[in-house]
Amino acid sequence: MNLKLNLCLLVMLLLGLLPITVPVPVPVPVSVYGDPSYIKFFYLVLQWPNAFCNVNCCCNSLRQKFSIHGFWPQVANGNSTFCKPLLPLQEEYVHDIEKQLSIDWPNLICSWGNFGFWKYQWEKHGNRSKLDHRSYFDTAMKLKAKNVPDLLSTLRQSNIVPSETRKYQVKSIQDAIVAKIGWRPRIKCINYSNNGDVQIHEIHFCVKPPPTAEVQEFEFINCRRRPYYMGCGDHEDNEVYFSPEKNNLTATGNEFISSSLTLPRRQTQSEEEAEDEL
Repeated sequence: MNLKLNLCLLVMLLLGLLPITVPVPVPVPVSVYGDPSYIKFFYLVLQWPNAFCNVNCCCNSLRQKFSIHGFWPQVANGNSTFCKPLLPLQEEYVHDIEKQLSIDWPNLICSWGNFGFWKYQWEKHGNRSKLDHRSYFDTAMKLKAKNVPDLLSTLRQSNIVPSETRKYQVKSIQDAIVAKIGWRPRIKCINYSNNGDVQIHEIHFCVKPPPTAEVQEFEFINCRRRPYYMGCGDHEDNEVYFSPEKNNLTATGNEFISSSLTLPRRQTQSEEEAEDEL
């Protein structure tokens, strides 16, 4: 009898007479990721797109503003955390903030879409952040909006502007940020030319997680772990470039312009992981 019933149900299923229900995954509770108490702070990493695209194959349009590269939990010694996520990011988890993510946290490499970039950041960093999928991205964007809404304007106020000819002492860049934001960041540089010149690439802000479940506020703190300048030379008086857009069009903080940067070497995953460990 059971065999006949099962055969009947199978026939109905094949004929489309029975609905097929596909379960929608539910985000895994934070607790299953283990005890997050070892996380001492986060790096909120903002990147200058023109510098990134000097050494990577990028899309043809760049928003002329610092954008989020990542929100990276760090253990006591300043190293990042990484493990295979129990539940990968899915689009429905960030659907309601996707528009703002595409502005604040855009992918710059054309071989990836925005979601592919966000998924990679979640799998590499977010899943050990003690935050759920949506909160991880939303927290980073809110921290940027509250504390560093327009880093380019902050630097311009100290007469630090993108230029092909001018150089700036790396400490003067840090001092300009401290004067406006109130907290000392770390600065990362990358190569600018074959003769040893370097350029500003990223600004790393240190963020303290909430001490208890009752206190949910993340707070900016001074970055205390040296070096304060990564890849920028061995002295705070070293001078670095602030890379402009190569087609010499004037751009405001929210304007899209065409990119003609042409040094197409994309970092390998191992290289990026090594940098994240700094």
